[in-house]
Amino acid sequence: MKTQQLPASIRARNPAGAGAIFACFAILYASLRSGDIFATDGAHRCLEVFHRQAIFFHENNHLLYPVNVLAWTRLAAQFGMRANTPFEFYRITELMNCVAAAASLVIVFLLIRWTISSWKIALGAVVTLGLSKAFFSQATNANEAVVGLFWSLLAVLVLVLGLRARSLWLIFVSGLLFPLSMASYESMIFLAPAGLVLIWRTWAEEDRGSPASRPLLVLEGIFLFGCLAAWLGIHGWADWMTGHTSPSEMAHQLFLVRDARSYLGVGPGKALNLPAGLIRNIFPVLAQFDGLRHALSGPKDSLLAFLLAAAVFLIFLIFCGLRVWKHRKELSGAMKLGLWTGITGLLCTLVPLVIWDPQYEKLWLQPLALLAFLIAIALKIPAEEKWQSILVCRVAPCLILLGVLFNFSLLISGHNADVSAYFREAQDVSEKVSAQDLVVGDWDKVAMLYGDAWAPVDRIFDFVMEGVYYGRGATDRLRESVTETERRGGHVYFLGLLDQSETEWKAFIGPRCGIPMSDLDPYREHSHVIATYRDGSTTISLRRLDLSLTQ
Repeated sequence: MKTQQLPASIRARNPAGAGAIFACFAILYASLRSGDIFATDGAHRCLEVFHRQAIFFHENNHLLYPVNVLAWTRLAAQFGMRANTPFEFYRITELMNCVAAAASLVIVFLLIRWTISSWKIALGAVVTLGLSKAFFSQATNANEAVVGLFWSLLAVLVLVLGLRARSLWLIFVSGLLFPLSMASYESMIFLAPAGLVLIWRTWAEEDRGSPASRPLLVLEGIFLFGCLAAWLGIHGWADWMTGHTSPSEMAHQLFLVRDARSYLGVGPGKALNLPAGLIRNIFPVLAQFDGLRHALSGPKDSLLAFLLAAAVFLIFLIFCGLRVWKHRKELSGAMKLGLWTGITGLLCTLVPLVIWDPQYEKLWLQPLALLAFLIAIALKIPAEEKWQSILVCRVAPCLILLGVLFNFSLLISGHNADVSAYFREAQDVSEKVSAQDLVVGDWDKVAMLYGDAWAPVDRIFDFVMEGVYYGRGATDRLRESVTETERRGGHVYFLGLLDQSETEWKAFIGPRCGIPMSDLDPYREHSHVIATYRDGSTTISLRRLDLSLTQ
């Protein structure tokens, strides 16, 4: 493979620039950590680690999240950061994502620098990426995806270094890192095909007469062998720890995605919502979005802000695409390699958004990083006309950067949020139920905090999640859990679930899980309220079931 040597000035600036980017963004993210544990989906799950203080695993969607959190908080404890309360633990876990997000931006910066040799464009790209709504909100919270993003980008970086150095060992290590990213957050594996393209295009440019050249199948094979070895190793460890030791069970666990029955699907609606998801995850527009029809009939000022942001950004993307297409044959070898790899990565990482949810912040992290990389390549191409240079290379990027700066208002609001009342209410629930009791909850804030931070293992029954996994079979599983609780002499409590109105039920549980509201009528009729709590403007009740009346 041809080894491309960077100019000495560029090699000298890379460490300094990378260090400055890491320090600035790590400090920025840490300073603006969200005080709202419900600002993003999944952040509250770290409290289960605080509660259990042991190695355990989640579903395949984010298998290693508890392990990542446990390792991070144990490391933080060595530096004097110890949590005495669930909220303190959440705040320490947020730092994990602050560091991982800042490190991810450093990798994007280096990849852009190596591709186009322009520190100004690289810096502008990573600053805009780092301040985009999806990236900023995930980096300042405690959920699962950011560590997975870091591992996936590190895998690409190691692969680039391996191909430059002609190191089979680094190529193998890159293969090991992709399943690690997948185990941290499953959708991150969709960047792996870009690694295969990177190997192929680099091999295609190599000097065939070089004694160090190797067959393409060897390079691809070593990379894929690393992927396979890490994938089987991680799942084998998780299966062994959780008691799934038979070959059939282990094979079943490899591909298990239980919530796919409620979320997975392809349709024109998701495809049409993809551009809206792109704009909403870059700029602070349309905070409440229930589809394009709902947006068009909503407040005019928010719709106007969305349309303005969409027009500027999408026109800018079209100009960038046209420039790349027109000058595709004139690009340098590094830029062509980056273009092939970036387009492959972008198309592949858009797949989860198309088949799962085009608005979901976590799924936009990789596509936004790849989009920043591709835009940087387009901006490096010299403009033919002066007006193009001013408009496309200066005015439009400045407008986009100005737009993402408005995300600070949302982040400052989240940073100042006070969720202490929800923690007090969840703790109050724990004081009213015993270790032998079963609490049946849904996705209200009090139930989620109680389930993660206080409920004994196997003593919380998340009815909505059971519905996502098993559909109407959740009703049968609930009945079995109630019977088991009665046998051990415990009580059954319902937290929030029975308060849902028919409209609320039909918003998710009915259509997504296929469970009619009438399935819970016997529990409504034979339970009584023993405490009430507040979830915003909604009242959440803790009800105790009279088991003798349900027989």
